[in-house]
Amino acid sequence: MASLLQKLLLIIQLLFVSLVVATNNSSIILPAGGCSDVCGSVHIPYPFGTKSGCSYDDSFLITCNNSLNPPRPFLPQTHIPIINILLESGELRVDAAGFVSSECSEKQGQQRIAKYNKTASFKTSNSSTFPLSTRNKFTTLGCRTVGVIAGEKGKPYHTGCVALCEKAEDLNNMSCSGRGCCQMNIPRRVIDYNIVVAHFVTVEVEDKLILEFDPCGYAFVVEEAAYEFMVSDLKSMERKTFPV
Repeated sequence: MASLLQKLLLIIQLLFVSLVVATNNSSIILPAGGCSDVCGSVHIPYPFGTKSGCSYDDSFLITCNNSLNPPRPFLPQTHIPIINILLESGELRVDAAGFVSSECSEKQGQQRIAKYNKTASFKTSNSSTFPLSTRNKFTTLGCRTVGVIAGEKGKPYHTGCVALCEKAEDLNNMSCSGRGCCQMNIPRRVIDYNIVVAHFVTVEVEDKLILEFDPCGYAFVVEEAAYEFMVSDLKSMERKTFPV
């Protein structure tokens, strides 16, 4: 079974690309021969390219890391892996496993100690060309957990959601309606974002029980069709890895 992190895919809209495909503009000059259109197993169609002179302009350059086996494409000047490029729908899908905000806690005597807190910051070098797709969802996991996302949408954009529960029996797999999991729509034209999460658990008796099955709170942006909430995600997500 694929881990949660293996399913965190993000969709970036290619507004310029969809326009090119729709109009089939004959004035666009295609690159000369000698340009590769693959990186590993990923097709790199024009107007993208893997070296200067092979793309429409430098904003469509893709970094192909040939030191990996197999080679893997990345958004330029980032560590964001590309899954595929879909010209017909004007979309580019990336692996978002590295952009999960989290806060984890543990009990030490009569105190709640934060083990660690990680803020996620997603930024592309071509964010004005490639905004987020509305097919993504901002998602928060946990009990007594608040997730907040801040981005740009012409002007600063902020929203968030709260995931609550009192005991594991309250939760249902594949249900993300506020109990253990909540989701918010991503509006059109959001570019880049930062995510913070707060896990509000104390050392009261009932909270000690929560920490046993929910030691962490998480927040992330993910393609809606790529993620279904599982109760086990609350406890074991931090121990799941993404294979390279």
